[in-house]
Amino acid sequence: MTDQGTQSQATTPVWASQIALGLFLAGVGVLLLALGVLASALVAVGAVLAGLGGAIALFGGASYFRKLGR
Repeated sequence: MTDQGTQSQATTPVWASQIALGLFLAGVGVLLLALGVLASALVAVGAVLAGLGGAIALFGGASYFRKLGR
């Protein structure tokens, strides 16, 4: 009977630790999700800046070659 009493007492902290672990993992998952969103936003900003830089380079090259032609 003492084993059953000890077992029931030991079961409660195991459930509590499982709940705590689940909440911790959920928090880690939300953090990773936020980092992923931030990274994709940075990639999108980088793509826009690269496109803008390419457009400026094309415009600058075209005006340079137009001046060479004159």
